[in-house]
Amino acid sequence: MVRSKSEAFIAFALSEHSIPFRYECALDIGFRTLYPDFTIMYPCPGQRKIWEHFGMMDDPEYVHKTANKLRTYIENGFIPDKTLFMTFESLSDPFDFEKVLFIIEKMIL
Repeated sequence: MVRSKSEAFIAFALSEHSIPFRYECALDIGFRTLYPDFTIMYPCPGQRKIWEHFGMMDDPEYVHKTANKLRTYIENGFIPDKTLFMTFESLSDPFDFEKVLFIIEKMIL
């Protein structure tokens, strides 16, 4: 089970492309434990990739927490579009399923 329709689309697309993943799996990073939306599972250690979907970008407090979370990931070695994948949405910029497919087909596979 996932928390939103957008996360359901991401989970479905990962499954359809036979990409193993875990949902909200604990990740000890720095001095924090974060729960990335999706941890992409690879057979070799050290190939960890995560995917975060940020779905409330209209909410200033949520945006602030998002920025802090992204800073933590980057400060601990995650590289956007290499080992850290992100999707965003707001009321004025809704979820884009085509971007999900682009990330999977061009960046993860």
